[in-house]
Amino acid sequence: DVVRIPMCEPTAKTPTLPSLWQAVDEAAAVDELRELLVKTQSIQERARERLDALQQREERLAQSSRKGFLRSLEEQIGLPPQVSWRVELIERASVLVEWSNPLSDEWTVENAQSLLTDNADGTWEGGQDSVWLGGADPRGGLLAAFSSPENQSVKAMRAMKWPSEDALIYCALSWPRPRIAIARGLSTSDPSFAACTYALSDVMFRQAKAQVEAGLAPPPLFRHLLGKFSLAEADGAWASIEEADAAGFRGLTSSVLVRARRAVAPDEDCLREGGFAQFCHSSRQLELQQSPVVCFISSGASDQGMHSAIITEGCDGEPTHGAFPPNTLYRLVEVKPAGWTAPNGVVVNQSLLIVRATYRQPSTSLAEGGAGKLV
Repeated sequence: DVVRIPMCEPTAKTPTLPSLWQAVDEAAAVDELRELLVKTQSIQERARERLDALQQREERLAQSSRKGFLRSLEEQIGLPPQVSWRVELIERASVLVEWSNPLSDEWTVENAQSLLTDNADGTWEGGQDSVWLGGADPRGGLLAAFSSPENQSVKAMRAMKWPSEDALIYCALSWPRPRIAIARGLSTSDPSFAACTYALSDVMFRQAKAQVEAGLAPPPLFRHLLGKFSLAEADGAWASIEEADAAGFRGLTSSVLVRARRAVAPDEDCLREGGFAQFCHSSRQLELQQSPVVCFISSGASDQGMHSAIITEGCDGEPTHGAFPPNTLYRLVEVKPAGWTAPNGVVVNQSLLIVRATYRQPSTSLAEGGAGKLV
């Protein structure tokens, strides 16, 4: 006999073959969606990391642009004002105090103008120390002191072929407090000391041109990178000069006037075996600074600007001291390890950073002379 198995009618609770296939497809879809979400999350994370990296690169390139290009004074503080630098300096004496760190108890808003204008014969005991420190000498102030025919700083500059008025302007405005005010104005695009900035920059560029016309080639000059009265103390950007930016540029554009020395007689003691020795007013002696030494090399003018130190002092007609104006670009061209020989014959156990400077005519916009990157 044939056994017949009765067929059951499907109910709502009984899965059919198509429904089983649908369940399998849905489970696979869930797995696929989960896998897709994981992949999407990973892609989003990678995209976010890439975006952050691109934004950081843009920021570095922007910094590179600021460091690697010179901006004209007009772009930073506007056109030269009609007021004279003397009037501006005296009228803004209170700002001069506010913008610079206290250098002495005597330097206050109340006596700032008298320190700038009182009569003086420029021959007080201690030479320029009282002016350098911002102290109040009973016989006079800054401008009167530098106006004296007996002033040693001005006389030293006249011996190096500086015109008397230009020497007075340089001495007065490179003095610490005006120098700090000029640098702050440039770095913040504040025109409070624009007349002083243009006056100082003009006389320095004028003297640089005179050197070129006279065929004077300044020797290498030196300054310490870190420590008391160092480059980095005046402008913190110097501390990272060895670090390359995104474009590979190593250097900075500084708003601070820079002074440097030749390290030969009668100033040969400033470079010693341990490094650069800086005169400190508190101890009234040279103090060794444990720091890399910066060497400023000069070269002839180019279509990009001037590249030469401006000689400010000399001995027997030979240059011993020099300076670079505010708004100068410095490019690191070479680093020598410790063990190099200084001009005075001393082997110095500090690294040597060799830099090349570039500065332009103060009243000329970059747009008139090409705005290419200075290298």
